[in-house]
Amino acid sequence: MEINIEGKWENLFLSWARSLRFKPKNINLFKMAMTHTSLYSEKTKTHHCMFESLEFLGDAVLGLAIAEYIYNTNPGLSPGESTLMRSSVVRSQSLSQVARNINLPDIILMSKGEENAGGRNKDSILEDAMEAFIGAFYLDKGWITTKKFIYKIFEKYLEQVSHLPVRKDSKSELQEWCQKNQMPLPEYRLIEEKGPDHQKKFRMGIFIEDKFISAGEGKTKKSASQIAAQKALSLLQKVPRL
Repeated sequence: MEINIEGKWENLFLSWARSLRFKPKNINLFKMAMTHTSLYSEKTKTHHCMFESLEFLGDAVLGLAIAEYIYNTNPGLSPGESTLMRSSVVRSQSLSQVARNINLPDIILMSKGEENAGGRNKDSILEDAMEAFIGAFYLDKGWITTKKFIYKIFEKYLEQVSHLPVRKDSKSELQEWCQKNQMPLPEYRLIEEKGPDHQKKFRMGIFIEDKFISAGEGKTKKSASQIAAQKALSLLQKVPRL
C-alpha cells in the first residue's frame, strides 16, 4: 500500500513502534530515515543527503554493536575470525530479512512508481532502510538502548553465529555466487607477506577480471583468502544486478 506522506504515516509509525516496544522522541528523524529516494527531487536534495548520512551512521552503529557482542561472547578469537563472524551477522541477506521480520517495509515511504515495481520487497531498498533506521534509532535513543534493540532483532543470527567462530568455506560460496550471477571466477593474489618466519602474516587480494574487489589478512594464505572472500561477498551482494 502507498502511504500518505502528509497525514497517515505518523500514526502508522507510532503504532509500528509500539509493536516493537519503543517510544520515539523525534518522529521527523525516523520519517527522514524511512523516505525512499524515489520521493526526492532537486528541492529535497538536503533530505537525500541526510538519508545517506543516517544510512552511513546506522551501518557503523550496527557493526560496533555486533563487534562488541562477539568480543564479549567469544573471547580469544583472532581479528580475522571476529571479522568473519561479524560479517556473517550483518551480511545483506540478514539485513533485508530482519527488516521483513520487524515489518519495516510497512513504514517505508516511496513513490507510486517504486511501489508498483515491488519496491517494498527489494532487498537493496530494505538493506538501506534498515541501516538508516538504526542510524535514526541511535540518534533518538542513545547507544545502550540501541545496542539492546539490535541484539533483540538480530537474536536469531547472533544465536547461530555463536556456534560457528567463522563462516565455513567462503571461497566456495563466492565462487558459486559468481557462477550464479554469470560473472568470471575470482582470482586470489598474494598482496603482502610480512613478519618473521614463526609469526607470518599474509594479505590476500581478490580480483575479478583484473579489478580489485577486496582483501583479507591472516596467519595463513588460506585464512586470509577466506576473509577476503567473505568481504567480497558482502560487497558484491550490495551491488544491484540487472
